[in-house]
Amino acid sequence: MKKIALLLLISLVVLSSADLYEDLEKKVDKYNENVGKVPVIFKKIFANQRVNAYISMNDGSELIIGVVIDNNMRITEFTKGGIKNPTLIVRTDEKTVNDIMNSDSPGKDAVKALEDGRIKIEAVGFVNKIKFAFVKFSIKLLKLFGKL
Repeated sequence: MKKIALLLLISLVVLSSADLYEDLEKKVDKYNENVGKVPVIFKKIFANQRVNAYISMNDGSELIIGVVIDNNMRITEFTKGGIKNPTLIVRTDEKTVNDIMNSDSPGKDAVKALEDGRIKIEAVGFVNKIKFAFVKFSIKLLKLFGKL
């Protein structure tokens, strides 16, 4: 009986992370088609980056997704399990990802999640750390002047 319960638990963990990954993967083409609508602030952060996103799932597991973004902000690689040599590490949770995915204003909601700490971004490497510090400062200025 314990083995069956353990198998059921493992299946639920795998299925829940697989569902979110598949939902996100389906959005990649739509994102690439609408890359021109990406807020400027995200272009400053994510253009020409290799990102590993760590998503804390509601069931306690962690989904890791690797994303390669070219200089034009198009996603060229989307991989479950992460990628080698990331330039950015993103940490968030399943609820935040779902809220943004299902939002009428995903860009604004992503900026808000970044501001309030539901999304955390860690730059890897000296240049990226300076770049990201500048972007965080720019967000504050844009908000101050009502441009964001």
